[in-house]
Amino acid sequence: MVLGAPGGGRIVSALLQTITNVVDHGMTPAEAVAHPRFFCLHSDIIDVEARIPEYICDQVEARGNLIAKAPASYAAFASVQAIMFDYENDRVLGGSDPRTGGVALST
Repeated sequence: MVLGAPGGGRIVSALLQTITNVVDHGMTPAEAVAHPRFFCLHSDIIDVEARIPEYICDQVEARGNLIAKAPASYAAFASVQAIMFDYENDRVLGGSDPRTGGVALST
């Protein structure tokens, strides 16, 4: 898999979440880059997109964490672009983050 993103300090967490979505959750690159994200680095507050379910936010807050839910379904998180080689099926899969412009064509 090859991936990258613009997004300043949010790049590393966006790339890690995308890789985790593919490797651990079996998502395609398109699914992985579009999946809801969270971010926490420079404060005690965890920023989450509006698509993160409320029951998950409640569980995180019950552990003493603060949540700031973005009003947008696709918030201002790093915009990941990804390509993955599927050797088993002899094809290339792509994913272009819906948070910004871009397109990925799969073969």
